[in-house]
Amino acid sequence: MPRKKPPVQDPHFSPDPALFEPSASQVLTGVLIRSRVPHAKIVGLSYPPIPPGWTLLLPEHIPGNPVFQVFRGRFPILGEDEAQYIGEPLALVAGPEEDEVRAWAARVRFVTRNLTLAEQAEESPALKRK
Repeated sequence: MPRKKPPVQDPHFSPDPALFEPSASQVLTGVLIRSRVPHAKIVGLSYPPIPPGWTLLLPEHIPGNPVFQVFRGRFPILGEDEAQYIGEPLALVAGPEEDEVRAWAARVRFVTRNLTLAEQAEESPALKRK
């Protein structure tokens, strides 16, 4: 049976255990809050009070270009004005206890409005009249 090679380490790098091996009190659990609708305008957001030490990340908190590109497709990191598909990430919440974070995230509600056919046609070149 072949022996495993030890991982290659930079001889000039000596990691600080306090940074690379955090204690349980320093670890945050992040949960994505995803769209429950296939395609709709986001008109509001309702959520319980954010506990101390927790973070709610929304699209407006992302600096720079909030879009990433894969081949020819462009995707928002978090959906901003519209939910494009079921399961699209709309927000992220992070806190210390996984069960509590998941329970809190389950209480978040995005208020949405279905897009009219005219609004959908405005977005899609394939649906525009010629």
